[in-house]
Amino acid sequence: MASVDTTAGKVAWNLLQLGLNPSVQQQLYEEVDGWVQKEGMLVPEMFNRANTPILQAIIRETHRLTPAVFINLIKEVQNAPVELHGVTLSPGSVVAFDSYNPGRNPNWLEHPERFMPERWFSEAVEARKGTPAQTLDHPFFAGPFSQGARRCPGSRVAFLEVQVLLAQLVLDWKLDIAEDIQLQDVESKLETTLVPVWPRIHFESRQ
Repeated sequence: MASVDTTAGKVAWNLLQLGLNPSVQQQLYEEVDGWVQKEGMLVPEMFNRANTPILQAIIRETHRLTPAVFINLIKEVQNAPVELHGVTLSPGSVVAFDSYNPGRNPNWLEHPERFMPERWFSEAVEARKGTPAQTLDHPFFAGPFSQGARRCPGSRVAFLEVQVLLAQLVLDWKLDIAEDIQLQDVESKLETTLVPVWPRIHFESRQ
């Protein structure tokens, strides 16, 4: 799943956001263009996350708005009741981690419906520390691959694939949504992961 569906879903939503937000797309192009060798190839060091803050922020903001896997960590209470934040869960109860709604919580973020990658720049993350919004910086909200011992074993490869695909596509092509729409106008469908129903996108070569 991580090698195909989750990766494809993440790339699809990111490309859609770049098409809907041309100024952000231009910022990403300028960042990526700075890592091109004379031969036209991307420098491997580019994929050190610290070297591409705009790319990382775009991926993270896209995941906040449209996680490819919006419910995960599904667990069942086994032999004895469990108390969680004052709520008693009886044996047989099923608990799932909601990856979708917390990222749209208006008590944690201003304009949660807007695509604002700058939310994930280091200074913004630092400013959230000690507030309820710091919850969004927890590793469980960082991507669709879970964390800890049960983290998807293909997650590192999958995330690298997402970075390479987005960087190369934006380097080679300028994306433009052919329709006057916003994210909320784009329908989605549940396959193995949540994917967009594509509007018309125009690709213009940058070469």
